[in-house]
Amino acid sequence: RPLPLRGPAPLPAWAAEALPQHLEAMTRALGAPLPGVALADYWVVARQPPEPVRVTYLDQDADGDAALFRRGGDGAVVLVLTPDTPPQVLADALMLAAAPGGLGVGDTRPARLAPGAPLPISALRFPEGLSGAEHVFLRHIDFRLPDDWLLLAQQKARLDLDYGFAEGLARGALLMVKINDTTIRLLPLDRGDGSALDTLPVSFEARLLRPGINRLTFEAEIPADPADLPCPVRDAPMLTIAPSSALFVPESPRMRQPDLSHLLARTGPEALRATPAARAQMPTGAPESLRAALALGAPDGGSRTELLLAVPADLANLRDTPLAAARPGLEALLLGTARRTAAVATTAPGAEAGDEVTFGWRSVLGIDRVAALPAEGRAMLERVLSGVVADPGTWLEGRSGMAVLLQPDPFEQPDLAWLVLRSDADTARVGAALALARDTPEGPRGQIAILGTDGRWTSWVSPDRPLHLLEPVTAGNLRNVLGNYATWSPLAFVLAFLGVTLLTALVALAIALVTRRPSA
Repeated sequence: RPLPLRGPAPLPAWAAEALPQHLEAMTRALGAPLPGVALADYWVVARQPPEPVRVTYLDQDADGDAALFRRGGDGAVVLVLTPDTPPQVLADALMLAAAPGGLGVGDTRPARLAPGAPLPISALRFPEGLSGAEHVFLRHIDFRLPDDWLLLAQQKARLDLDYGFAEGLARGALLMVKINDTTIRLLPLDRGDGSALDTLPVSFEARLLRPGINRLTFEAEIPADPADLPCPVRDAPMLTIAPSSALFVPESPRMRQPDLSHLLARTGPEALRATPAARAQMPTGAPESLRAALALGAPDGGSRTELLLAVPADLANLRDTPLAAARPGLEALLLGTARRTAAVATTAPGAEAGDEVTFGWRSVLGIDRVAALPAEGRAMLERVLSGVVADPGTWLEGRSGMAVLLQPDPFEQPDLAWLVLRSDADTARVGAALALARDTPEGPRGQIAILGTDGRWTSWVSPDRPLHLLEPVTAGNLRNVLGNYATWSPLAFVLAFLGVTLLTALVALAIALVTRRPSA
């Protein structure tokens, strides 16, 4: 439910000016986006059970500027503020309340992993390891790599796994170890006693990891015996992952590709600004609500990016950007016409929706189909080489959502993103999704990310986004730098090497001609 906020009704100017700063401080300190604010007078008739917490603004003439916790007459915990309460004082009071033994819990953000040295999972906020007695075992360990870490070639990372399992598990019991939803090892759990196993080194390709947030997953399925009977309840753990299990990630040169996850990680509340159309169409307070949500996990030292709050009418400004081809799909998605667009697309070329399609000699001979083969072959080759759909318009077909986060020009403006909201979008839910996306591998990525009505992000990654080297080339990083560029653009890399080879051959030929002795 929205956070109740009591004060003089209507809320005077002095409180309205202090409210956005106080909401931002609350969001930062509590570590979670606020679900919204419900304004009410000091005295209300209770028509439902009282709220457990609320905020009360004292009158402007009240003495003091502290943020105080009081117990209300109805038993609620009341945070008492005045318009003169500094945001930092409010944040300090909330952080003190959230300390161990206070009102909340400690920091639950993913731990940072420094490449180049093994790190046990006990240092990744799991000091006691993982264990479970359930027949469907699922545990996630999220960790953060540096934003300028990038390996795209065949380098190897490693998980030194210390695990054990109970004796006599049913046939077919299996443990799957995953990195970012890709299975890197299948381990049987139905063979003997697993209480004293040696450390198992599990190597996997480092390119499965990505800059920022990553996820290590342990998933086990332990059937009943026989499998068609209900699973028995067990008290003792059937699977244990020891805290000594360690993850090793190799070092990389400091390189980066434009990505919404990097951009969002460097975006603070001061980076948000609304277009004139957005200010005119959105409800009052929508930008302030989003700014308060962006304060959660905001970067230290201020924002280094720009986030433009827009509406579908602003998509016309995409015409001169690399995402110009995506404009029709984005408009259909945000205006609620995606289903109609998909239906119209199924009609014959040049026919209107609902018209009867006739089959002439072009259809019989298949000329239209043959003419489309080169474009389809090129698109297929791009998908095979890059692993993503090259055309954002094709990717957008039939999709729906309440908001879109996009990077219009990753080449010329890599620090600019647009947040385009549907007219009926809930800004509180959008703000919460943005705030929580910083600390989950399921957040927005690539150049277009759609926020669905279920709160999940779906992303499209451009196959031709640039690759930037952020440090000088040295003998120590040359191999990894070349590997990244070769993987990023194999054709350009091969052509460059052919050019160097040809130039070397020409130099060698010139030297041979110059130094050749004249014949007798």
